[in-house]
Amino acid sequence: MRKYLVFLLLSCFTISCTQQENINDLIKKAEQGDVEAQYNLGYYYHSGEGVEQSEKKALYWWQKAAKQGHANSQYNLGVNYGKGYGVEQSYKKAIYWWQKAAEQGHAEAQYNLGVVHEKGYGVEQSYEKAIHWYTKAAEQGSVRAQNNLGASYYNGYGVEKSYPHAVYWFTKAAEQGFAESQYNLGIAYEKGYGVEQSYEKAVYWWQKAAEQGHAEAQYNLGYCYYNGKGIELSKSEAIYWFIKACENSNDKACYALNKIMK
Repeated sequence: MRKYLVFLLLSCFTISCTQQENINDLIKKAEQGDVEAQYNLGYYYHSGEGVEQSEKKALYWWQKAAKQGHANSQYNLGVNYGKGYGVEQSYKKAIYWWQKAAEQGHAEAQYNLGVVHEKGYGVEQSYEKAIHWYTKAAEQGSVRAQNNLGASYYNGYGVEKSYPHAVYWFTKAAEQGFAESQYNLGIAYEKGYGVEQSYEKAVYWWQKAAEQGHAEAQYNLGYCYYNGKGIELSKSEAIYWFIKACENSNDKACYALNKIMK
């Protein structure tokens, strides 16, 4: 069962990030210790909106805000260290700042901590700690954490294997439109793992994922159309989805397409 194991990128939740606020006023507020001004000024320097782009200055202001306990700034500093944006790459420093943000309930920081513990980036690898942080983030609605938690239950990584729990979390993320979970949920319905077996429901979820460009879902959907599993047999629809999947570098779809076209 597939997981989503990449770091989420920089966050910008504050409304004023999208406003054409006077930069000089913002600088004045930031220099006076206004934490939101420091955070927003960091964003402007990061994006180059209204100022000359400077990752160094973005980091400077986020550091100021982060030291005052600003969770989004702590999270963004973690991303910069994790990715090496404007600083020497350091998982240990990334983890330090994500931990600070995560302890304040920052869902993206919690998800990223789950990833580093699962992969062993900058810390000793631990599925159990990954599960701890994925659960925290998943309960706040993080689709990536929900998907990874579902995959952990599916495979029994860090938790007792449980198909019903896997389906529960895949469904949470799938209903929010997350393609990887829609694909995974389709697999569960195809196999009857944790749910009553149903090709119709498998097709339903693969269709959702396929329409978002998910190559494996596109191949599976083509296969179902070609064989009439869970949907009315249609060679033209099968070819359509095999082409889509093949264009997305799915070798099985390219092979199936070549066989059909002979």
